Amino acid sequence: MKRENVLVSEDALARQREFEAKIKEMFTAREAHPVACVDTFGCQQNVADGQKLMGMLADSGFTFTEDPKEADLVILNTCAVREHAEQRVFGNLGILTHTKKENPEQVICLCGCMARQDHVAQRLRQSFPHVDLVFGPQLLWQFPQLLLDRLTSGKRVFATEDVPGAV
Repeated sequence: MKRENVLVSEDALARQREFEAKIKEMFTAREAHPVACVDTFGCQQNVADGQKLMGMLADSGFTFTEDPKEADLVILNTCAVREHAEQRVFGNLGILTHTKKENPEQVICLCGCMARQDHVAQRLRQSFPHVDLVFGPQLLWQFPQLLLDRLTSGKRVFATEDVPGAV
């Protein structure tokens, strides 16, 4: 799967930092201390993307855990190259139904190359209603905006289109 470089203007990146500040303000107003669990599957690019996500989350006021049961936000950062990895991701999403039942406010996110595939997005819509946020790697830079949209609307957010910057 070919990854395209997305050139994002400084103004657009500054706007995402504003969304990070809004998320942080929202949790501060609630006197909440949000915790995130970021689980990365796949290649070195996914590892780098996972680090970027964690940086955005830290700037949004999150701390981190490796235990999804302790997390307010669980992110599965995925790779679509190997079918075995895809099956592991779907297995983990199945397990997360239990954490979501214990904590209905928990936000579950699937991102990365796997999320960009139409058949995956369709399967998520139909079989995994507990997955709240889905986006492909072309929209990684827009994660703060997508997360804030999910947190404020309470609705599922699917941003899997191929057009960089389109939400």
